[in-house]
Amino acid sequence: MLSDAEITIYRNEFQSLTNESGGIEVKKIPNVLDRLLKRPATSLEKRVFMNALPRGADTVTFDTFMEQGMGLTNPKGWRNSTTAAPAKEAAPKAAPVPQSAEPVAILSDEQKGRIVILHNTFDRLGDNNGTVEKHELEAVDKKGKLFNKLDSTSSGHVTVEGFTAYFSSLIAERGPKAVEGLICHMEKYLSKISKGQARDSALKQVVEEKSSAWSAELQALSPEELGRAAALHKAFDELGDNNGTVEKEELEAVDKRGKLFDKLDTSSSGHVTVEAFQAFFGKMKTERGEQAPSKLMSHMEKFVETGKERQASVKSFEEEKKSQWEASAANLSTDQRNRVRLIFMAVDNGGDGNGTVEKAELEFLDKKGKMFDKIDSSSTGHVTSEAFEAYFGEMQVSRGDKAVDGFLTHLERTTASVE
Repeated sequence: MLSDAEITIYRNEFQSLTNESGGIEVKKIPNVLDRLLKRPATSLEKRVFMNALPRGADTVTFDTFMEQGMGLTNPKGWRNSTTAAPAKEAAPKAAPVPQSAEPVAILSDEQKGRIVILHNTFDRLGDNNGTVEKHELEAVDKKGKLFNKLDSTSSGHVTVEGFTAYFSSLIAERGPKAVEGLICHMEKYLSKISKGQARDSALKQVVEEKSSAWSAELQALSPEELGRAAALHKAFDELGDNNGTVEKEELEAVDKRGKLFDKLDTSSSGHVTVEAFQAFFGKMKTERGEQAPSKLMSHMEKFVETGKERQASVKSFEEEKKSQWEASAANLSTDQRNRVRLIFMAVDNGGDGNGTVEKAELEFLDKKGKMFDKIDSSSTGHVTSEAFEAYFGEMQVSRGDKAVDGFLTHLERTTASVE
């Protein structure tokens, strides 16, 4: 607890640097600390002090300086203290700090440039109004926690300066790895979006080029058959990545060797549109007769029904497991959980970006699939973020911090090298 004399010293030193509003600019706080301590404050002391202040504030009042920065309450009524300081009273000495304390990390010019590009790209993909809003970050920030940290003014709009300020605080609090991980995750997501837009553009061109050829084949189908084919296309897509087209792996259960898909994929793009799907059945009807399309559709509809039942069963199973997974994940530190989440997102975005991780997406670091089989406790072939975190939580219990941190570092390096 500070004496009245000490409080007065603090007040006088603070007030000597205040502006017209009675506050002090945040950037001047280190100078105040130096004067109070009668020596240069160490980088660790400055970092701890600055992290305690309200994030995003331009100025700080004396009350905030004492309560949040110094961590003091008001047991002696220091807010109204006017006691003069004795002439020879010295400022209290700070607790000793290890000499090996590292300086506060700061963003490099290259990182700042990448952050500006990220901000502008998220904005351009949204409403392009010069700021980033919550919905524009939703794909990489499903629960909105990141946006709430970015939006320090609670305005609902994040400027490029606010975006950069968040990363500056992140690197000071959690170091360069955390910043680089988040930047890379966002860049990979935006790269995937860019590729998706290119895919959509290419598919649109295919539809335009093939529309006249497909027209005659589509006319061979009745309205009911057209509807059944469209419903099947949508169902297969929804059982897979739900990206609007059907890919080979989504038909694998009814097309083990891929021969059917090769006939469907007349554009050789690897993606089958609903028009191409319908045209295939129209051509089949013309070449093989009235009953052929209906028989294949019936076979596919049975598979779809089974697939939907399995999907519902898996969802129910995963809901039951969530509390157990959370309990396992709780064994990790906050930093470890954040690292696991970034790795999960990097692996998923490196694949189909559908919100889960599949065996093929882990193949580059899990060639025999043993790790995936352990994580995929529901045997669905799709691993959720909750199950992914639980895997590392169980590793923490059985093998300890060293094993978890070592493996996470390996995964971070590996995922960073895979584009």
